[in-house]
Amino acid sequence: MLIAHCCTMTKSDEKIPITTKSGLALETFEQGVVAHRMYYVGKAMDLWEIALNEDPEFFRAAYQLSIYNLCFGNVDDFKKYSQKALSTKMKLSKGEDFMKQALEKLAKDP
Repeated sequence: MLIAHCCTMTKSDEKIPITTKSGLALETFEQGVVAHRMYYVGKAMDLWEIALNEDPEFFRAAYQLSIYNLCFGNVDDFKKYSQKALSTKMKLSKGEDFMKQALEKLAKDP
């Protein structure tokens, strides 16, 4: 299992670990994060899709895709990606577990 860090978890600026089985998926996901920070949301989503295809158990890629699809009103794609994220069998980091719990509640009532 590979672990990288992304996103601020607390005021102390700690990062939430990212878990995946694939170095290529992680690299692609991080490229998506960079694209997102540069306001290239479409490119970011494309890169997260590629990362998810590389590692179908990649919670964070599916999570990001689910959240953005919900924000853009794509309810069917939100359901598709949230189901992928919630069905992962990978052992997640503590921060990802919190994200998963929030996504479970959001999936029940978007």
